[in-house]
Amino acid sequence: MTKRIVQDNGLTYPVLCDNKLKTINDYNVIDPNNSRIARPATYILDENGTVAWITLDPEKTRVPTTTLLAELLSMDRF
Repeated sequence: MTKRIVQDNGLTYPVLCDNKLKTINDYNVIDPNNSRIARPATYILDENGTVAWITLDPEKTRVPTTTLLAELLSMDRF
């Protein structure tokens, strides 16, 4: 399925698939309406792999790119 989505959308970057839901469970982002998928979420990890910022977005929405960039810049690491 992931390969087809990549091809159908002409994606040129790596797309990961979590068939066993390990990461989805580890980060507690199970979609409340469908336990087989993740709900929209954004995590920013620092250089040590520690979660530095998180947003769990409402259904069918994503945090704006400008918000992500502002958060990254405020971390004074980029």
